[in-house]
Amino acid sequence: MLGRINPDYFLGGETRLDVGLARKAVLERAAKPAGLELIQAAQAIIDIANAKMTSALYFISVEQGIDPRGYVLVPSGGAGPMQAVAIARALGVRTVLIPPTPGLNSAVGLLATDLKHEFVRTYMKQASQTDPAHLAAVFDEMEKSARGLLREEGVTLERTRIVRRDRDVLCRAILQLRSKSRIASTAKHGSRWPRRSTSAMRRLTVLPTSASRCSSSTCA
Repeated sequence: MLGRINPDYFLGGETRLDVGLARKAVLERAAKPAGLELIQAAQAIIDIANAKMTSALYFISVEQGIDPRGYVLVPSGGAGPMQAVAIARALGVRTVLIPPTPGLNSAVGLLATDLKHEFVRTYMKQASQTDPAHLAAVFDEMEKSARGLLREEGVTLERTRIVRRDRDVLCRAILQLRSKSRIASTAKHGSRWPRRSTSAMRRLTVLPTSASRCSSSTCA
């Protein structure tokens, strides 16, 4: 409908697309319900898809303190290059590099990368009442599951590496201490915060979330 795909040469000519059915689907499921013309609805579908992908890239770049304008956008997936220019323009990226076989990138990556699994468990407890031995037991249990899974996948013990990310627990403990300090300071100096805000912070202090995380992978 938009001239982006040759319906007679889809998949290298192995498959032909039914333009009539495509028009009918867009007309009945998008154009009529939204009160749009057929071409307008088709373009809106593309715009929404681009907006979602742009938002995802924004989250992993700008919101993490990374300026995407200094990078090159490399699209993957069969239709990735078709969307790449619009997404790059939205992010302010000046260069788009299209690989020879973008539709195979994920499959090649899956075959080339090391096996890796992540195990995450939430542990709800006040930091002052947390038993280190209990936390260690949680990690041990996750490590046992990780080793068992890799063993089922044919990975030998010599090629197995276990990484414990206990810093996640530490970060949340610090968050709890900071929250307590701020509430104590508020009570001492008589801050005029709304009661609802103070209550929310108190709940945060009472129920901090400590997430135990364990990652297992094979070494190349």
